[in-house]
Amino acid sequence: MKEANEEEFLLRRYLLDELGEGEQESVEERFITDRGFKERVLFVEDELVEDYLSGELSEAEEASFIRHFLSTPEQRRRVRIAGAIKKYMAAEVPAHPTEPGGDVRTPGFIDSEFRSRPFWRNRSVVVPASLALLLAVALGVGWLVVKERQRKEIADSRLELERLNRQPASDGLSWVVLSPLNVRGDKEANVLQRPAGDTVIQLWLMLVKDEYQSYQVVFQKDGDAEQFTVGGLRAETTPRGRAIPLRVQSEMLTPGTFILKLSGVSEGNRIEEVGEYNFRVTR
Repeated sequence: MKEANEEEFLLRRYLLDELGEGEQESVEERFITDRGFKERVLFVEDELVEDYLSGELSEAEEASFIRHFLSTPEQRRRVRIAGAIKKYMAAEVPAHPTEPGGDVRTPGFIDSEFRSRPFWRNRSVVVPASLALLLAVALGVGWLVVKERQRKEIADSRLELERLNRQPASDGLSWVVLSPLNVRGDKEANVLQRPAGDTVIQLWLMLVKDEYQSYQVVFQKDGDAEQFTVGGLRAETTPRGRAIPLRVQSEMLTPGTFILKLSGVSEGNRIEEVGEYNFRVTR
């Protein structure tokens, strides 16, 4: 029990971005390789959302939750949905008062039960209604399963993207050099043929000026709502000048156009826009 509590405390600190780099990398590696640990992380994540909605977080925890956990549209949408469900359930409980014995009284319940008996005895109504209800439940469960699988895939991609970009730049990876749109003077995207297999692509975002200690990239496929943010990036010297290396797993590069927005992190952690890049992936 003590070990379980310690692990839960560790995972809450991870989700609130309160761990050091070494502990954070350890959690992310276990998340990718240990299925049971991954389920525990997602469970603690759900508990953290519930605590936020219930106002049970401390001021420091709430500030960390808003700054880190609500930093993406996907997470903000998830919290909004959870809040709506919580609000609905809170309103629904009073709407269904209980009997003295604890049983739930259905809306419109009449103590003289015989007055409602004909409806329940009418098979022509009960059978179709039951089938419709079962179909609705099956479709709802199927939709939830698909959404949960997508959520986990996105979480896996996010963690893998962060892990890849904590590693030093490598000469052994495929290179793609990108110039900012304001330098190219057009909107035509660089073209990249999707690599075969499970590989990593190293994108080099060329800089006009290297004026910041670190940089942040928001990575998004055109037309998708999902965004991936990678921070803590530093400029490196290449044969063409100073550039920001960004490593991306090939499985994320489905055919289409990708947009990358580069920002510099100035003193006081202020985010300042640097430039926009794009490239198009073909089959």
